[in-house]
Amino acid sequence: MAVKWLSLQAQAKSDPWLSDVADFRILASLRRRFSLLNWELIDRFWRLSIPIGETMDHPLVNPFGPVSPNLESKDLDSILVVVGGSDLLRNRAEDYARKLKGWGKKVEYVEFEGKQHGFFTVDPNSPDSDQLMLIIKWFIIEN
Repeated sequence: MAVKWLSLQAQAKSDPWLSDVADFRILASLRRRFSLLNWELIDRFWRLSIPIGETMDHPLVNPFGPVSPNLESKDLDSILVVVGGSDLLRNRAEDYARKLKGWGKKVEYVEFEGKQHGFFTVDPNSPDSDQLMLIIKWFIIEN
């Protein structure tokens, strides 16, 4: 959405600060790179994971929220938590794994340093994506 907004600003030349400071050639490059991703579809998918009329405290989104069942007493299968070290949700994923481990649940936490959210889908042929596939394979075999 931000790239789309910048694109509209560049076309309209309505903001003198942007016109004087921004290099819209970079924007054109970004648009080419990100055109492979359907941001509207990604946003729609995320919203579909939250039932209509619910908030971010819904158990599907916040397993430790005020209306979530107490997971401490639940018998859970082994859980693999994978996160990019630069992911905006990293702290949330780390807290999730730490709480479950604190309750004696079997949790494997793997962090890929410097990687963003969904790094393995953005570049599925990278060495990090290959390593993740091996980690998932090992996790399935072990569990």
